[in-house]
Amino acid sequence: MSKGYRKISVGGVNYEYKVGRAHVDIRPPGGARMTPDLRQVTGLTWDEIERGTWKRYFSVTPQQIREYIEGRQT
Repeated sequence: MSKGYRKISVGGVNYEYKVGRAHVDIRPPGGARMTPDLRQVTGLTWDEIERGTWKRYFSVTPQQIREYIEGRQT
């Protein structure tokens, strides 16, 4: 596992992910990595993200990352 990355299992496949300031870096095994921004993963607007108020009460959860990956697979 790479430094700073966490593991998540979706459908029996292990992925690694890392949450940045404005994006989430998702590494599938042996494939091209996905780099969605927080808006795509969480459903927040850019206005909420830029104001930074979402940081007080909200963060990206493993469930949201799992749902994003499952949505990309279908």
